[in-house]
Amino acid sequence: MRLIPPTIDADTNRGERLVFEMLERADDADGWTVLHSLDIADHNRQVAGEIDFLVVVPGSGVLVLEVKGVRRIARHEGVWVYGDGPDARSDRRGPFKQASTAMHSLRERLVRSRPHLAGVPFWSAVCFPLLDFGESSEEWRSWQVIDRRALAARRPTELLAGVLQNGRRRMQERSVAGFEPAAGEPTPAQCEEIVAAVRPDFELFESPRSRARRIEEEIRRFTEEQFAALDSMARNPRVVFDGPAGTGKTLLAMEAARRGATAGRRVLFVCFNLPLRFWLADRLAELRPRGMVDRLAIAVGGACALPMDGQQACDGSGPGVIVRSLHEQMLHVAGIQPEGRRLDSPFWLESLPELASERLLEQQARLEEIAGGESEGGSSTSGGTIPGESGPAPDGGPPTDAAARLAPDVFDEIVIDEAQDILRRSYLDFLDLSLRGGMDRGRWRIFGDFEFQRIYREHGSMTLEELDPDGRWPVCELRVNCRNTPSVTRLACACVGVDPTYCRVLRPDEGEPPEIRGWHDADAQIEVLSRCLEELRAEG
Repeated sequence: MRLIPPTIDADTNRGERLVFEMLERADDADGWTVLHSLDIADHNRQVAGEIDFLVVVPGSGVLVLEVKGVRRIARHEGVWVYGDGPDARSDRRGPFKQASTAMHSLRERLVRSRPHLAGVPFWSAVCFPLLDFGESSEEWRSWQVIDRRALAARRPTELLAGVLQNGRRRMQERSVAGFEPAAGEPTPAQCEEIVAAVRPDFELFESPRSRARRIEEEIRRFTEEQFAALDSMARNPRVVFDGPAGTGKTLLAMEAARRGATAGRRVLFVCFNLPLRFWLADRLAELRPRGMVDRLAIAVGGACALPMDGQQACDGSGPGVIVRSLHEQMLHVAGIQPEGRRLDSPFWLESLPELASERLLEQQARLEEIAGGESEGGSSTSGGTIPGESGPAPDGGPPTDAAARLAPDVFDEIVIDEAQDILRRSYLDFLDLSLRGGMDRGRWRIFGDFEFQRIYREHGSMTLEELDPDGRWPVCELRVNCRNTPSVTRLACACVGVDPTYCRVLRPDEGEPPEIRGWHDADAQIEVLSRCLEELRAEG
């Protein structure tokens, strides 16, 4: 069976999804084509009509299937009522007339331009997958009803074929003009013609750009289901979110940063990868602190902080989210430029973190000096508040204006993405000084794949156990894949020889298997990858 399109929108009602999934699993319908959610622009009685499912079966006919995915249906004085309570809706046509009208409209449109299809049987039926429908009327025949009871007793393809066979029998009994039972219409060629006429192949009308937007929206929607992980950890000021690829860590990190800014905190969002930094800064632009002018980080053998469009770079003031790559933030704090040093040079791994940490120590010292002068005998810690002004505890709310002026690079909260590449002692020392209260008492959210994606292990990146050997910080495990389809997930796991043990994969398959391209050496690998990227960019 061919399903067009091969996927169904996640927002589609439960009844239609149930029917789609039943047909998707069918293995006894060779040569069948099923189209769903088909708009009929030339609908006879409406400006636009819609067919839930159009089933094209060689040698049997064309069936318009209307699906009513409600648990209650009633008819009073000619008015059909679907559902109950405040969500109930009424319709004078009823599902059988709706399906019949759409069927006749479609047939007339086809035969008008293709008279040779006049002998092809067209019929309609109504499916009630969530209820038992026992009503009878002169408006429909019992074999045009497929309800929950029927679906439980027989295969859906058997039921659909039965409707068409009963329809053919009735046409023969009534000697319908043009219908020749022995002709076996529609032939396979006629089936292809009908499908091509009513709905071109899905890939032909969904542009790559449109598909990319659809997939991005799908991923966003499924990732929002994971927001429960943030909700469950909301009372914990320090949390590690650990999950393999595809579990929505980056989007969850974005949501965590948004929540921090909304609560009035000044949030530093740190990642390791510069392209990801650009993407994050674009998506979180509305959350920048007031008056902030972002720096453009240029990566050619290293990170370099530059002003944008000649404007004076500025971090702004007040609460908000500042997005930086780790090295970009260290360069900013240290007030230096890298002069083209390589990423794995001692400068990036040791010298830069030390220089930036020294600047942060100076900022912390200014805070402690004022705190000591105004609070005799008081103690101060990294990121302490200033007595005499309304400042929060290290785990608490927004900073005072004075604290922000004295320590502009010390934040109320830090969100770290790609943490598996950032957990290096020199980097953590820098981040510790960047946070009010430090890593022990401050507020932070760490997101990473600490099992499968530690790319920079040889540079001293720590494991989660090395980071927190005493188990002081709660770890929220993410195991729901909301980014990849099942086929992509299986292939990726097989290729790298790992099993991330996802408990669920949310996105459905799209009917097309992943495309595999090979190479024979490192140079060919780069060439193949470059070609793939060029093709994707050309598609939009």
